[in-house]
Amino acid sequence: MIIRLIICLLTLCIQITHSLSNTVDIKGKLDLHPREITHKDVIQTEFKLIQTFNYHNTSTNTHNKIYSSSCNLINSNGDFEFQNVPLDLNNNYTYYVLYAKSMAYNLKPNRILIQIENYGGANDTAVIRAFANNFGREYFPSPDILYPEKLPEINPYIIIKPISSAPFREYIQLRKLGFLQSGPLASIFESKWKTALAIGAISMFLVPFILEKLDPETAKAIKEERMRKQREKYNIPEQ
Repeated sequence: MIIRLIICLLTLCIQITHSLSNTVDIKGKLDLHPREITHKDVIQTEFKLIQTFNYHNTSTNTHNKIYSSSCNLINSNGDFEFQNVPLDLNNNYTYYVLYAKSMAYNLKPNRILIQIENYGGANDTAVIRAFANNFGREYFPSPDILYPEKLPEINPYIIIKPISSAPFREYIQLRKLGFLQSGPLASIFESKWKTALAIGAISMFLVPFILEKLDPETAKAIKEERMRKQREKYNIPEQ
């Protein structure tokens, strides 16, 4: 009875060791610099890992079984980790897609292709490579394309940051904007050139009236000079 129990324990240990040797850990970090990561950021940020391409789940030995997992930040430093991610030993490469989403921030890269190369030997270690991608783009270009676009490779220790041009997500949109925020006037004020032209045109109409109120004699002289030039231009004799 004791011998049978020892054999069962040894068999279980061998299975666990073999299972762990066929897995990898994928690590990354959320960088909100110069802001500090708060407890709210930890709760509202999630990372999801989904197996893709030519997959075969070796842990269950079942075809068409997609591995997926999700995790949150594990500390206020922004670290996250997927532990014991299974490898597809039936293929040379195992592919995963990493999605990062937050309720407060627009993050980049918003989609990451992870390629894990496994040599298959007992003493070999898996090589992890990561490639930045965007929504709407294919991971693997068609073989018919002569010069396919390549995904930019990033550090296997994945760093995810907010988009600099629009870091925060906006959930509230004003239905009625002011006349300076929408319409023709808004388009004028949004452009420096249009604003300068508008100010110049308004000045041409307002300056004569203001000058006539402040200095009537000068305004009268300017008006007479303008009329004199018009008569000279069209050869009109003076009355």
